[in-house]
Order: sequence, then structure tokens, then C-alpha cells
Amino acid sequence: MNIENRTIYCKDNLDILKNIDSESVEMIYLDPPFNKKKSFTAPIGTTAKGASFKDIFNKEDYKNEWKEEFKAEHKEIYDFINTMQFYANESDIAYIAYMTIRIIECHRILKNNGSIFYHCDDTMQHYIKVMLDIIFGRNNFRNEINWQRSNTHNDGKKQLGRITDAILYYSKSEETPNVNEVFTPKVNIDSHYSKFEKESGRYFKDNRLQMRRGGTKKLMINGKEYIAEEGFEYRWSQKYLDEKLKENPNIIYISKNGKPYYKLYKDDDKGNKIMDLWTDLTVKTMSKNEIKGYPTQKPTELMERIIKMSTNKNDFVLDPFCGCASTIIAAERLDRQWVGIDISVKAFELVKERLKEEVEGFNESNRQYDVFGSNKPISFQTEPPTLSKNNIRPKKFIYVISNPNHKGYKVGIAKNVKQRLNGYQTSDPNRGFKLEFYIKTENYREIESEVHNYFNANYEWVDADLKKIISHIKKLVKSI
Repeated sequence: MNIENRTIYCKDNLDILKNIDSESVEMIYLDPPFNKKKSFTAPIGTTAKGASFKDIFNKEDYKNEWKEEFKAEHKEIYDFINTMQFYANESDIAYIAYMTIRIIECHRILKNNGSIFYHCDDTMQHYIKVMLDIIFGRNNFRNEINWQRSNTHNDGKKQLGRITDAILYYSKSEETPNVNEVFTPKVNIDSHYSKFEKESGRYFKDNRLQMRRGGTKKLMINGKEYIAEEGFEYRWSQKYLDEKLKENPNIIYISKNGKPYYKLYKDDDKGNKIMDLWTDLTVKTMSKNEIKGYPTQKPTELMERIIKMSTNKNDFVLDPFCGCASTIIAAERLDRQWVGIDISVKAFELVKERLKEEVEGFNESNRQYDVFGSNKPISFQTEPPTLSKNNIRPKKFIYVISNPNHKGYKVGIAKNVKQRLNGYQTSDPNRGFKLEFYIKTENYREIESEVHNYFNANYEWVDADLKKIISHIKKLVKSI
């Protein structure tokens, strides 16, 4: 891995992302421009004074080299962006192209057990979701987290107030571990646990063992049979009940009406497990010390929640639009490694200031190392890292596809062969395309080019014997 913990890169993030080794980080969070078609500037008199960014995209922002890369290596993306011309404006297309080329690099940089969180709003969310589905795979979509960013917002008389953002959560693969459980405190918890158990000195509340859909109709409790009411069953099996009674003989509570309940103890209550609707961390929950005046600053607690649920201690977190450094502060507090990227030098200044102010003990000697001849807690870089010699190159499929209405065989590249085949089939009323051969290799670009040159291909269609084409591909895979 060619990146170091506690580093801020000040440069266009695409230049940095392209030069980070593959499979280097466990989590990426990004809060990029939303294509709001306006510029944002921090107010004079705030700590973030001088910080600004343009959230305006034009046709010129869709670089020709990106278009060529999409066409050559990401056909599904190329087709998607091409079709946007029929229902989206030039600004939307330019924005999606701008973000796509960066998300492709983010996907490469993530470890196979990694995950990404893309923060957006309803301006471009529908297009972003399709783009992420293509790059990460629809099966790897985990959640759309709806974050209530404010309590009030007046959008006029013709629409409802917009008070939520979306955070689109994807894993890179099925290797991503289960989400770490994160809980929020319950309000008025004392009133929930009003009963007292003399034997243990613990407060508890009782929950009914009966429920509409359980699985057990009868239970034996301390030698007495209890039968669930008509239309109800017990949520615990007899085996599970017996195990709980061994652990705690007082776990069952029989009410005055003779119904069995189980005890939930106050000191075991972790709170409410978070779901996909987050209403407790609005911008108003930010402390005065935390607010820096950055135009789109997010609460550090919001970032802590995302990092807690998706990573473990010492994992690597990357924020390619680190801005006001909320992700950096959260990662440092939670003992994660981190790298931030931002186009503005102001981001580096904010990181330095906030780490000193908001991370307890950050200036202790074990949190410092020598940078440019003096003790600084973070490293500031303006040039991209150098790719390692053993950098893991992404692998893709070289495929051979036939169609009875075409002369020869189509030889191309795909990240997902079945998805590519389905794409061809949808363009053919007779669904005549057939997958003849495919093989995965990191040298896909060189092999495709060599095959096309060797057989004199015409728009990827090779007029040669199928066995010879396959044999030549296998030979190249072994030799390159």
C-alpha cells in the first residue's frame, strides 16, 4: 500500500485516486458536489473563511479522454451516459461523467471487503444510483440511508420542504462483513424499566412471550404448562426457554392474569438499533465548537456512525472530498487510519485546527511524527503517491461472443460477462448472441488489442476460426 495514515492531499482528487494502489482501504465516504448549479463560499468571520467550491457543471466538464475510457473499458457506463442525452440536460450528463470516472477509481481502491457511502440529495440521486449499480453491481447495494439534515426548510408553496439527504451504501463484494451494530440512546429510559427485581437489584420491564406469529403453542415453565391464547403463539421455543432459564432462573415473569412474560433488564438495554432512517443527527445537533462555517459541513457524529457501522479499529478510511474534515475527525477519534483529499488548501488548515480542538490528546507524542523537519500531526502532500511495483491490477474478462447475423466473433472486455451478454441480447429481437468463451486476466487491455491486431478485427468483430481465436487468447494470457 502506497498511502500513509494521517495524510491530506491537496490536488484534484482524480489525480490522487488514480495513483493509489488497488485494494488499499476498507471504507470510502464522499460528500461531493450535488450539481446544485451554484457556488458555495464560507462566510467572512468564520473559521472556514476562504473555503469555497463551484457546484456548476457544463458540457466542457465531460472530458474526451473519459469518454474514450468509458467506451473502451466500461460499455455499460458508456451506454448509460449516452442515453442520458434523451432525458437529461448537458449539466446532468457532465456531472455524472465527472463523478463516474472518480467512482471507478474508488471501486478499484477499495478492498474486496470494503464499502462506499455516497452522500447526495434528490438533485441527482436517481442518476447516481444507476451509475453506482453499474460500477458496484446492483446486488452489492446495501441501503439508501435517509438522513434528516434539518428540522425546517421552506421550499415554497408548490412543493414540500426538503429536509433530508440520501447516503447510498454499497459493498464492493459479498466479502463485506456484517454491519457492526450501532445503537442510539432511548429517551426517558427510566420510565420504561419501572419494575424491580429484589434478587438481583436490577430494574426491568416485561415483554409478552405471546405474539401473532411465533412457532410454539405450548410451553412448560417450572413444571407448569402454559398454552398460548387463540390466534397467538410463543416467540420462544421450549429449548430456547430452557437455555434462558439455566442462565437466569428469574428471566420469566408471570403476571397477575397468569400470562408468562420475559424480563428485559435496564442495564442490558443498548438503545435503539439504527435502521435506514436517521432523524437524530441534524445540523442543529452540532456543537458551537464544531461549527466552522464551511458551506456544506456535516456533523462529526454522523460520520462517526457511518465509520462505526462499516469498519473496525485500524481500518483505513478515505474521503476524496474531505472539505471541512468531519470524516477525518471521526476516523481519528475512533482509532481508524485515514487519508483525505481536497482541492483547497483550506481543508488542510481546517484539519490541523480541528484535530487539536476536537480530538482529545491528539498532540501527545504517540500521535506525532516528523514532517518537513518539524513535529506536525498530519502530512500535507500536493503531489500524487507513486504506485507500488506490486500494485494489484484489476482483473476483467476477455470474452468471445457470436451472433448468426454477424460474420466472425466479437472479442471484447467486460467486468461482468453475463451483464454484457444481456446488454447485447436486449438490442437483438432474436436474442441471437451467444457467449462462446471468457477468461479473467489483469492484462485484458493488452490481450484485446493484440487479438484485434493479429486477426485484423473490424469494430471488435474478428473474422477467424473460433478455436484459433480462443487458442490465441489462452496463449496470450499465459505469456503476457
